[in-house]
Amino acid sequence: MPADSRPTARLEPGLPAWITPELIAETIRVWQPYYAAPLSAVDAVEILVNTAILLDSIGDRTGGSDDCGGSQ
Repeated sequence: MPADSRPTARLEPGLPAWITPELIAETIRVWQPYYAAPLSAVDAVEILVNTAILLDSIGDRTGGSDDCGGSQ
C-alpha cells in the first residue's frame, strides 16, 4: 500500500463501534513496518479484534473488569 493510501471510510457491518477508519489507518501505520506484504483494512481489523480479545482475556484472569471495547 502506498504511504499516502488510507483505508476507505466504509466499515463492514457488525464491527464494534470503537473501530473507526482513523483507528484502522493508525493500526496499518504502526504495524506495516513489521510485514513484508502491504496490510489491508481487513488485516488491521483482524489485528484490532484479536488484540481486544487478548486484553479482555488477560483482564479476566487478573480480576479486572474493564472491557477493551471502551465506552460506547
